[in-house]
Amino acid sequence: MTGLFRSARPLTDIWTAPEAGAPLDDQLLFGQPFQLFSSGNERPKNPDYFKIASIDPISGKLGNDGYIEAKDFKFEQMGEIENETGFVNYRVELLCAPVFSSADIKSAVLMQLSFGSLIDVRSVSGDFCQIAQGYMHKKHLSVVPQSETQSEMKPVDLIIEAALKFEGLPYYWGGRSHHGVDCSGLVQNAFWSAGIACPRNSAQQAQSLGQALGEEALSEEAMRAPRERGDLIFWPGHVGIMIDAEYLLHANGYHMAVAREPLKTAQARIARHYGPVTAIRRLTD
Repeated sequence: MTGLFRSARPLTDIWTAPEAGAPLDDQLLFGQPFQLFSSGNERPKNPDYFKIASIDPISGKLGNDGYIEAKDFKFEQMGEIENETGFVNYRVELLCAPVFSSADIKSAVLMQLSFGSLIDVRSVSGDFCQIAQGYMHKKHLSVVPQSETQSEMKPVDLIIEAALKFEGLPYYWGGRSHHGVDCSGLVQNAFWSAGIACPRNSAQQAQSLGQALGEEALSEEAMRAPRERGDLIFWPGHVGIMIDAEYLLHANGYHMAVAREPLKTAQARIARHYGPVTAIRRLTD
């Protein structure tokens, strides 16, 4: 079995190797597309795992590959859900949204889906959307593509609005859900919510997002100047988003959380352990 699928689990861990104890590399959200490799040299020798590559839902490009446990392989073939009776047409807008057993807020909660999960709504009645797995409240979802209200917002505002939803969540290496996120997972979630393709790790993001500012922007004098809202600040293996001219929002191991702090404070601390800022990228309309 090889092909394109969408995850049908609330959250699926992607590991760096097909073995117990391997580090977490990424996570698939509900409805996120992925490529399955299960034949020839691509198939892991350990039968308890499958090799996959996540797919950027905006660009359709393959992301990093990794391994999921076979017991977690719950899926829908993309061709089966993108038809006249159902397709991915909504996205979860809350940090965590419940799926109810019936169209009633007092009914049992069957599962909880993280911000950015992609939803196949089959029908809408009153305040509820029916999906294959149950019912979700309309106020917890947004239309894909973006509504007119959302499309009138600048991309930088959509990105920061999304990123701020994660403030206070635990720092979680490889995470990108309501349970916790890492620095690049925070950025990827925020960009995807604005309809902008975004790779998974900070090194890739430093090469592709927005427009790179020149070397002069990294001078000591320039770094003391206020930054622009939405600027992405990169260090070796780390990234954060400027939410205004002074404050940086980033998922980091110092606070062990998604936290905001003055850029100057973060810059001085990170420089002592990992080195200076290596790149600044600015969003363009």
